[in-house]
Amino acid sequence: LKFYNFSEKLIVTASEDGSVMFWDQREKNVLFTLEPHKTANLCRPNFGNWIGSASINKEWVAIGGGPRLALYHLKTRQPFQIFDFPKEIHVTEFIDDNLLAAGESNVLCQYSFAGETVSEILTSGPSILSISWQKSANCKILTACGASNKIDVTTNFNYKDTTLNFYGKKF
Repeated sequence: LKFYNFSEKLIVTASEDGSVMFWDQREKNVLFTLEPHKTANLCRPNFGNWIGSASINKEWVAIGGGPRLALYHLKTRQPFQIFDFPKEIHVTEFIDDNLLAAGESNVLCQYSFAGETVSEILTSGPSILSISWQKSANCKILTACGASNKIDVTTNFNYKDTTLNFYGKKF
């Protein structure tokens, strides 16, 4: 079960059973539930029903895992855009009017809401499990890491600038 804060009022949880629940923190009730694996064009039985990531902003929620990565409009609760990320999803993040997605691949993808690929950043490891980014007037930095001893760094969100290598024991 993963928790994602949207605001002080709404909490989003994503789970292994394939459900994404939207909770009202003030009342501690589920407002509504989405189950992407029950939508025919999102279902990928070979990967399973589990949800690996759900990111939310004021109008949109991006959901992926075993089911295909999809951008839902919160008011309609319907998929607005389905993205062509070929593998399982572990990470989604909104940056401005774009969506970052990564998972069981060595590629960190940036998509427009229209479904166009803005950038594909090749990373050092075989999969990406975490990304972190910071953006201000004079600084822009994104890091990606996963199933390796390396952290990839980009300062423009379009290509990898450098890789931090953390050495481990040799066997």
